[in-house]
Amino acid sequence: MFIDESGFFFEPLRRRSWAPRGKRPLLKAKSRGPKLSVLGVLSLSPQQRITQYFKIQQRAFDQLDFVSVVCELRRVLRRPIIVVWDNLRAHKAAEKSVLLLKKRGIAFEPLPSYAPELNPVEATWSHSKYGDLANFTPQNVSQLEQAVINSIRGQRRNQPLLRSFFQAAKLALE
Repeated sequence: MFIDESGFFFEPLRRRSWAPRGKRPLLKAKSRGPKLSVLGVLSLSPQQRITQYFKIQQRAFDQLDFVSVVCELRRVLRRPIIVVWDNLRAHKAAEKSVLLLKKRGIAFEPLPSYAPELNPVEATWSHSKYGDLANFTPQNVSQLEQAVINSIRGQRRNQPLLRSFFQAAKLALE
């Protein structure tokens, strides 16, 4: 399973949009506001089925959050897992904590440094930010959170889209 995290902000990612001829499109948005941190997981089963999990919170994920998520995924899936993630310091610390807890059936593989393009979860962020949420201007944090949830849930039900995230990372399935 591949794990990554990203932040979603109030300021919209501006993309092309429509406006009446001669009128400039305007996006009215709060320039500051709370950030949402989202942890995403793409899990590939032995039968080549891709499952997506996510967790949202209003603070950055730390070592304890990563330990909790990894142990919970192992418990829910009821099979050994291999966690593939980048070399973030909190990831390394979480890995050590899991090993100290002597949790069975959890192995870790780091991605090469400075190679986010190898993680298919990065494509989920791109799809949400530059696709579903492009030009989106939330009025409050709950509206932003609901939009992020809707975007990720929409991806979750689309196996061809999830497979395309692995293709974007140049990871062959089957």
